[in-house]
Amino acid sequence: MTGIQYVLWSAQPPLYVICKHRRNNMQNVTPLAYYYVINGTVYQAPDVYTFVQSRLLGAVEPLKNAFDQVIQYSRYNVAKGYYWQFDKKPATKKDDEKSEEEKPLQARSTHFQKTRTHMLMQNLFEMFPAGNSLSISDPPGNSEPMDTDVKPEMNEEPPQSQQPDGNPANPGTSVAKSK
Repeated sequence: MTGIQYVLWSAQPPLYVICKHRRNNMQNVTPLAYYYVINGTVYQAPDVYTFVQSRLLGAVEPLKNAFDQVIQYSRYNVAKGYYWQFDKKPATKKDDEKSEEEKPLQARSTHFQKTRTHMLMQNLFEMFPAGNSLSISDPPGNSEPMDTDVKPEMNEEPPQSQQPDGNPANPGTSVAKSK
């Protein structure tokens, strides 16, 4: 006999445990779910995955909240690196806190970076002055100008889009005749 069966697993009034299992053959069964009945109300017992997930979530959620609070005190600056900034006032949530934007030149560059950039820019302006425009010169050894004009030949056949009588192949279009 094969199929799904419900078996009373344990009976200790007012608690009853019912097992739902699949019977593969007369000797082999696979449990699918457990139900317990307390005072006439039926509850499904959680499987191992749900049980472990619930326990892990209960243990990890406080750690996540602790890291979220700690990250509020951690700061990074290009010049200083990572450092902790503890204020005497308690930390507020990110939703309540309005972030102030840092001044870009003050927070992201040091005095050395500013002066070095200024020196590099000054050297580039000396090498390439802004007053001179860019000019293209002919390559050496090419003294003759190239003829770029295309001259049409006079003995050509009419284009394929026209018929021999001069009418266009597509009706509704016209061809301008030269006088």
